Amino acid sequence: DKSRANAIEAINSMFFQGIMSPSWYSDIDLWFKKYGFDEQVMISLFDYCFNKSALHKNYVKTVADAWNKNNIKTDSR
Repeated sequence: DKSRANAIEAINSMFFQGIMSPSWYSDIDLWFKKYGFDEQVMISLFDYCFNKSALHKNYVKTVADAWNKNNIKTDSR
């Protein structure tokens, strides 16, 4: 999916200075499938974790789980 690929590249650029570990790519793809987040929500997830200085997989997954439980799927701003 082109829009998901663009979102992943945006995450790479914004939060990893273009040097995101390859394992993040598969994790992000898995989270798109598991949680059904749209692209903006996924970027917001990384932005939230980055601003908490907690950009590591366990924390990102924990926040994603919480957002999923609260039925956050799209950016409705």
